[in-house]
Amino acid sequence: MSAQEHLTFEQAVDRIGFGWWQIRFMSLCALNWTADAMEILLISFISPAARCEWNLSTTEESLITTILFLGMLLGAWFWGVLSDHHGRRSGFIVSSFLLLFGASLSAYSGSYLTLLLSRAIVGFSLPGGHLASALAIEYTSARYRQELFLFLQIFWCVGSVIEGFLGWYILSYLQLNWRFLSAVSAVPVAITCIVSLFSSESSRYYLAQRNIPRAQALIKEFAETNKYKGGEIILIQDNVRESQNSVAKIGSLRKRTSTKEIGSLGTLFSPLLRSTTILVWMLWFAASATYYGIILYAPLLEHLHQVRCHSPSTSDLSDVITNDHDPLRCTGVMDISFLGSVISAFGDLPGSIIAYFLLLYASRRWGMFWLFFFEAFATILLLPWCSSSLFLSSSLFIIRTVSSGVYNIVYVYTTEVFPTSVRTSGVGSSSSFSRFGGMMTSFLVGKMQQPNGEIYVLSIYSGLLIISSFCCLFLQYETRGSSLKNSLEEIEMEALQKKGVGHDHENISEA
Repeated sequence: MSAQEHLTFEQAVDRIGFGWWQIRFMSLCALNWTADAMEILLISFISPAARCEWNLSTTEESLITTILFLGMLLGAWFWGVLSDHHGRRSGFIVSSFLLLFGASLSAYSGSYLTLLLSRAIVGFSLPGGHLASALAIEYTSARYRQELFLFLQIFWCVGSVIEGFLGWYILSYLQLNWRFLSAVSAVPVAITCIVSLFSSESSRYYLAQRNIPRAQALIKEFAETNKYKGGEIILIQDNVRESQNSVAKIGSLRKRTSTKEIGSLGTLFSPLLRSTTILVWMLWFAASATYYGIILYAPLLEHLHQVRCHSPSTSDLSDVITNDHDPLRCTGVMDISFLGSVISAFGDLPGSIIAYFLLLYASRRWGMFWLFFFEAFATILLLPWCSSSLFLSSSLFIIRTVSSGVYNIVYVYTTEVFPTSVRTSGVGSSSSFSRFGGMMTSFLVGKMQQPNGEIYVLSIYSGLLIISSFCCLFLQYETRGSSLKNSLEEIEMEALQKKGVGHDHENISEA
């Protein structure tokens, strides 16, 4: 065999290259993202259908969405911390099977309370899907991450389009019950559960846990799967020189990843990450509120546009939008909702392409800034006035496109800026905080049905987007083209390098 090669993990990933190992994880992510997109969009069909079946009030209908986001809020934090302590693979498997249970329960909901319970379970389980993405990211070279996220977003778009088509075909064309739609929508979740059992753990996770033999064994399997022809890879990691001068410059430095650092909330709010964590949470909040907002309020905006522009007087509009049991919302307008959902879902694909080129050629901070700012401007176009239906649909499509793009870049930046020791906790806590945006959206959509509600709601969205655009400029770290960090030590080391302090390598196999 060839001579041994002593490489850092990032160097090993670059040296081994792209192959079947990554394709296996990408396939798992593709299934997961398709299934998650279908479960998310399903709520826009379940809520009005349940409202008509059980004669629910607007508040009760909004609670179906709110409980989903509440579950996602709790689940995002839970799965992030769990996976940092017990592994990405095990967390993903458990969350996938729990999601299948919740999705199946929705199909058998015989009462409003059962439906709420099932949607809460689905919401709690959904954030576990980002663990599959974490596995794929941690085995992907920095130069291929943009392509990875474009690939995944394509399948999110596929899931949204499939669900929109299924909603139209099952509920409108076949005139079947929404429970049948719930059952069909759970099929991709079941397939994901089966495939997840054949996945592998992350070597980066084992490195963060100081389980060197397992990390080394997975790197060997990784190299063999991708048919790497070089020598045996021995993992090493960068380490800061034990210099009292260095310590004096930036404080006490850890020589290795502390077990207390792994999955710790305190680490996210350490001096090196505090401002980053707060700003990233804000960006996730805005991205979630606007992205899920366009999914939930698009059908309602189309409905209000139909009523406003075809009613003989303003009083007719007030009567309809303040009526909890408007019969129009249970008949023909459902066809408009299906069409709008499918057209809007196609906006995810160009949004992903825009995000891809911004990730490739622009800094993360400026890419997010311009997308947030443009989305704020586009939202103003939705203010109530009698434009053509084509103009309204085009505006919704543009906003969905930009919203999808900004969500992509925020997600990529989050996975890059947090070190391995708290990466899934960082993503999980950010995702968890973003669910407040989702819950705010379900509340605002209800307010939109009141007189002048559209102006009130859309102004809030525009203001939030403008504030978020300027938050991007205050982010401390730019991650474009940089390697993933494993611990706070490596972030500190990078700070030392910028100050001109040298560093050396330590063979972690000797630890």
